[in-house]
Amino acid sequence: MFARVCFAVLATSCLAFSQNTTGAISGHITDPSNAGVPKAEITVINENTGLRRTVESNDDGSYRLPFLPIGAYSVRVKKEGCRSDAVISCNSRS
Repeated sequence: MFARVCFAVLATSCLAFSQNTTGAISGHITDPSNAGVPKAEITVINENTGLRRTVESNDDGSYRLPFLPIGAYSVRVKKEGCRSDAVISCNSRS
């Protein structure tokens, strides 16, 4: 019984200190008047692997892309009727 309890504690301790292999990118899309832009299409592209993930901003313009492999990403935003000439480079963090 004692051996099982010790093993369970050691296994749990190892899991608690393991490194994250994924991160997230989140943000808020606003227009020139600082109002949130709903339903904008946000695409992140891993600059090393080409992995692409796309989400849509919610009603207040915020978005989140979780569980991205750690790396350098570019972020592109597209919304019909809006200019889309900015590309942002960033690193995902855990």
